[in-house]
Amino acid sequence: MWYWMKEPPSAKVYQASIGAIGSLLMLFLTPTIPSGSGWSILFLTLLYVFFSQLVVALPSGVRISAAFPIALAAVIAHGPAAAMWVTFPAIILFTWTQKFSPLHTFFNVGHVALSLTAAGILFRVTAGGYGQLTLPFGFVPLFLAAIGFDLVNILLVGARLALIERQRVLPVVYRTLRERKSATLLYYVLGTTTALLYVDRGPYGALLASASLVGLNQFFRVISEVEEVRLQAVTDCLTHVYNYRYFADWLENRFPALTKFGDPVSVLFVDINDLKLFNDTYGHHAGDLALQTVARVIQGYTRNTDKVVRYGGDEFVVILPKTDSELAEKIAERIRDVLVESRVVLGDNEIPVAVSIGVSSYPTNTAVPEELVKVADQAMYLAKARGANVICNAGQLSLKC
Repeated sequence: MWYWMKEPPSAKVYQASIGAIGSLLMLFLTPTIPSGSGWSILFLTLLYVFFSQLVVALPSGVRISAAFPIALAAVIAHGPAAAMWVTFPAIILFTWTQKFSPLHTFFNVGHVALSLTAAGILFRVTAGGYGQLTLPFGFVPLFLAAIGFDLVNILLVGARLALIERQRVLPVVYRTLRERKSATLLYYVLGTTTALLYVDRGPYGALLASASLVGLNQFFRVISEVEEVRLQAVTDCLTHVYNYRYFADWLENRFPALTKFGDPVSVLFVDINDLKLFNDTYGHHAGDLALQTVARVIQGYTRNTDKVVRYGGDEFVVILPKTDSELAEKIAERIRDVLVESRVVLGDNEIPVAVSIGVSSYPTNTAVPEELVKVADQAMYLAKARGANVICNAGQLSLKC
């Protein structure tokens, strides 16, 4: 079964739209390809097919290809239409080998076409025409074209990921740029250098730049591995939410920044009721499934800016920045209501999961970071004493819920 069957309808509509717009643009601009450039386009196509296999997947899900400079060289030398046909065979080959869905393949054709068009427009407006470079000022149009291609590409792909993950677009784009960090400048420099060498020296110039592109691929691979290790260090391996190490760092280093201007911060303390009894009755595998179910529901019904942490064996902490007590309680109710309807499926058995949730807020309940979690924990214990699936706000502690 294709992966796209699991994607929300909005993501499917978006991908189909981008694919259609890009494909129509490609057909519309094809007559603008300069005559006599066939052999040159064929050479660039073969080079692009080779380098498109050197792909690094960042933890965000965005893929970075060493073939980008070849596409940029095609835009600068022959215009965006030629560049679209240079990239087209490699896109089809790559998506086929990766077993992407037809819709994902169609989207890839479209977003690359739109990114190349953006690069072509920026270069033509600033340089005066394709294949025309006057140094040293010719670097400016080159650099603008590289930035235009990259940013449009990241934005279009980031929007797809955001729709699939049900997140906002800008945080996904920011996450991608943050993962690349200082390598972004190197990405642009190698792209512009490859394009310059190709325009100035032809195929020999492009081959000369190839060694740098292999180095670029290895550089991004190291960055991806380092980021993966960093994430593993602060991620719970069972539930794939943050672990206590992340929470301790947040409490010490990030909480002060969040509250610097007096913005509210709330915490939910979520406890799975009778998890030990759950393990004893159904086995530890069932207990693991219960933990994963609760973690998945919390992640699915919180915002992108919220952080979900596995605090202990059967306890989760949810960090809610810029959230007052009233809104935090509504989020807790939404999580509780979904969990009430959720079941752990174990063979033919569908087992319900019950939770108790405590809510505390800064500065309403306390001004001390450590106290914020402690008070939420106390509220959770009062909720647990009241029964299953109860929520208790720290402001009600004196009333015992």
